Amino acid sequence: MFVTYVAIAKNEELVLERHLRSISGANKFWDHLLIADTGSTDRTRAIAESFGARVVDVPWTDSFCEARNAAASHAPPETDLIVTFDCDEELIENGHLLRPRLEEHFALGHFIMSVKFIWWRRSDGTPETVFARPSVYSPKHFRYENHFHNLLVGGPVPNPRVYFEDILLEHKPLKPRGSGKSELSLRLMKRQMADYPDSTRTLFYCGREFAYRREWEEAARLLERLLERGPAPEHLMHGAFHLGEALTALGRHDDARRAYLRVVEEMPNRREGWFWMLIWCYEAQRWREAACWGEAALAVPYHESMAAIMTDGRAFGPMPHDLLSVVYFNLGEKAKGRAHLEEAIRLAPGDQRLLDNRKWFE
Repeated sequence: MFVTYVAIAKNEELVLERHLRSISGANKFWDHLLIADTGSTDRTRAIAESFGARVVDVPWTDSFCEARNAAASHAPPETDLIVTFDCDEELIENGHLLRPRLEEHFALGHFIMSVKFIWWRRSDGTPETVFARPSVYSPKHFRYENHFHNLLVGGPVPNPRVYFEDILLEHKPLKPRGSGKSELSLRLMKRQMADYPDSTRTLFYCGREFAYRREWEEAARLLERLLERGPAPEHLMHGAFHLGEALTALGRHDDARRAYLRVVEEMPNRREGWFWMLIWCYEAQRWREAACWGEAALAVPYHESMAAIMTDGRAFGPMPHDLLSVVYFNLGEKAKGRAHLEEAIRLAPGDQRLLDNRKWFE
């Protein structure tokens, strides 16, 4: 089995060394290291070459799928599997297990594999958004589509999707969330909508992007179309969340409630839908309903398989208990409220606001 590591890069000198170090040494899983440069003017090429990488030039065409496919075309012809991460990501846990896992599953005829991916952490350092990220594929069977938020397409049927939930990759950007790439995102989004107008993936990611930009009318339009199409579970769950967010901003509160309820109805084994209903009732000050939804949310346990779909980490942290402490205070049930407050403090021991809230239960 021959493994090529492929990454596309442009002006990544501030993150590339730590990135390559995370896949080297004991974590080395590759036989060939390939960096596709899309127009760097800094030390990206020199840093890559210092780790033994072969650097090739790939023109940037405002399309991540075109760049990734062009990069893959430079892999040695004997390549059986390509592993690909982004340059602002690091393999932080059990990287040494990746090579033997690749060998095991390639021998079984598995041609696409995912690692556990932390996209963002909360300010206290706990993971907020975690999901399975397809990062290993056979270039003989798969190629990328979609100009942003790429999708691997092709492959034999049946096509088992293998998930390495104990091998952890983390996004470690230099800039804070929501900054730095707005104009690029807008260009990619416009091209995506022009080339793949009816794709549920287009509706989800473009709708989400408009929600991030607080362009609520356009977000609601796209995400309502998404839910009409019966999307895949991961797009249903978070599409409904961002739709509810947009509808709330537009004053369509009952429609937002229906969006969250759809997640509960179609994905009852996920805590997020129940949690979002808790938030909706909390904000509407419908305290008894909020108590019911909150307790129902907490009754859904976390299990590792949930990470196969993007997880709203807030649902598994102190926030449900924090909200329920206020809910029970307003219901006059202080003992229950105090119990939830103490659990929130246990989960976030340095949160001064939570500590200060103890006075309300004295």
